[in-house]
Amino acid sequence: MKFKIYLSAALFAALFYLSISSGTKTFAQENSADIRCKVADGSGTPLNVRASVNGKIVGKLKNGTIVYIIDESGDARDQSWSRIKLTLKGKAKGWVLTGLLDCE
Repeated sequence: MKFKIYLSAALFAALFYLSISSGTKTFAQENSADIRCKVADGSGTPLNVRASVNGKIVGKLKNGTIVYIIDESGDARDQSWSRIKLTLKGKAKGWVLTGLLDCE
């Protein structure tokens, strides 16, 4: 009986390791160079920067501001969101709607 438990645990561990190491890369791992974009909100109003996807507004960015995408996510309404920073070596600023960015 103990052998079956150990074998099951080893199999589970091996499958878990394989699922992590093969194909489950993050946006940042797949894109070693951050994507450069420009804020391009067609409404002409400043773009809201949020603490999380659909989260609290923590700032605003004017049209034409250069940002760098460091991660992407979606929400329940099937909208695409980008986690951004303002400089290549800077820290994350927050999340914005991807559709309001013009990327290279």
